[in-house]
Amino acid sequence: MKTKIVVSILNFLTFTFVIFVHLAHCEVKNIIYGEGLGFANFEIASTEEIQNVAEKIKFNSTDTNIIDLFPEANKTKYILKKIARTKSFSEHKRIAAIQLLGKLRITFDVDILADNILLGYTKKNDSDKLNENNFPVGFALIEIGVPARKKLLQKVKTAKNDELIPLCAYVISKIEGTDVAKFIFTKAMEQEQHSKTKAKLQKALDFLE
Repeated sequence: MKTKIVVSILNFLTFTFVIFVHLAHCEVKNIIYGEGLGFANFEIASTEEIQNVAEKIKFNSTDTNIIDLFPEANKTKYILKKIARTKSFSEHKRIAAIQLLGKLRITFDVDILADNILLGYTKKNDSDKLNENNFPVGFALIEIGVPARKKLLQKVKTAKNDELIPLCAYVISKIEGTDVAKFIFTKAMEQEQHSKTKAKLQKALDFLE
């Protein structure tokens, strides 16, 4: 009788251990390959779902927005990206979506923000006066931090609008600090062969001086 009890206990412990290992593996796999802790990769959202998120989000209200949108974070991130890049939504809705993506610190698809860096931007003569109200996408990129740096450096190299160069340099300096930003642009210039691209990098460097 005692032997049967011991065997039953051992079987139960073995079963529990196997389940635990399986769940732990799923969590680790999800952290490595996913964004956040959700298991599903949502690539499709209905028009109704997208509209529902668009109605909830508000410009310059990121904390409230995050509470309202929780807990379907993974699918919501996809929808926010959809709103951010869809020009049929109002500028304020698109900016609100981008601000949330910044708060959520997306580590991929950062190009959505970088490609819309001028959205909501109000020209200022003094860069010290830039803030979340007159440069909302730039400050969303600052929230994301280092993952945005590479994309912004590329934006400087390919910039067709001279106004874009100091803005990208400004964001990189806020992410990395001015000295590190100078080093990044100096290093990029040393490695660059194309004279026009090198001139753009020099403009970014001049802005930081």
